[in-house]
Amino acid sequence: MRCRIPGIVFVMLLPLTAFAGTDVQAEKAREWVRARADEPSVADNCFRPDNPFELCLYRDKDTFGSHFVDRNLQEPYQPYYFDSAPDEPEDGRYRIRSGNKIGYADSVTGRVVIPAIYDCTYGFVNGTAEVGVGCEEETDGEHSWWTGGHWFRISPYGLITGFGRTPPPDSRL
Repeated sequence: MRCRIPGIVFVMLLPLTAFAGTDVQAEKAREWVRARADEPSVADNCFRPDNPFELCLYRDKDTFGSHFVDRNLQEPYQPYYFDSAPDEPEDGRYRIRSGNKIGYADSVTGRVVIPAIYDCTYGFVNGTAEVGVGCEEETDGEHSWWTGGHWFRISPYGLITGFGRTPPPDSRL
């Protein structure tokens, strides 16, 4: 009968090598962000096992634009800007851009939960967001607002909960 211990040890150590490789990739990604961020310390909490947020948000030191990157240095989506800064989370969601469309990501993990398929969106309030297709943004140079299109309300998971539009009191984008 042959001894199977070397095979068992190899199988037990295999997950450890995969974990070590992940740490190396995470550190490389943090170094990449540190080299490009206007505040290099933002990278310190990125891609850590105790941080559930799967992306790193940083502001580029050359362009001053904000970017989300994953540990493979891919940019899955762009921030949606409101008041010259990335959108703040509301009801566990924040707005994102992909091309000219808007969607929502989870504020804990950064994962896309509602794909960027809308032309116009408001943030979530009490578990509902108003979204539109075929609408357009208008501006007076200082303020912006949405006009036209077909509007409906969605849940934090993207399910349609109603039709029509009820502009929020502050009418913010």
